[in-house]
Amino acid sequence: QPGMGTVAKPSAFMPEKRRRMNLVGICMNIFFPWIVFCLLYAMLSFSFHYRHPTWAWIVVGCGFLVVALVLFIAFRARRRGNEPMWYNFAALALFLAVLLAAVFGDMNFWYNMQPFYDIENLNTYPNVDPSMDRGQQRMDAGR
Repeated sequence: QPGMGTVAKPSAFMPEKRRRMNLVGICMNIFFPWIVFCLLYAMLSFSFHYRHPTWAWIVVGCGFLVVALVLFIAFRARRRGNEPMWYNFAALALFLAVLLAAVFGDMNFWYNMQPFYDIENLNTYPNVDPSMDRGQQRMDAGR
């Protein structure tokens, strides 16, 4: 029992001042990097990358611009004296999401999907007579 003029030590059984938690910020930091990773990975792995490779990498560049924007917001929050912890975590998580999606999505595309799409784009020629047609006339055949 504390006497006069002494301060009681905080205990697990005494209520302390509660901190407000930002539920929207928590949800955004949990789900947004996963969504960004999944979308970029899918875009770099599948037919969009095969048909529009330049646009695929432009979208990845936009992902890195979003990371830079979140870093700027964190810097501005720190400058104003606010706690930038959520912004720092969001920037790190988004950076990892964009970087890993770009690396692994591109690897998946080149090792697995690009050979498949190359074979899928070959033409078929039924009823080819080898005595009448030259091989150069059917170079794009393969299925």
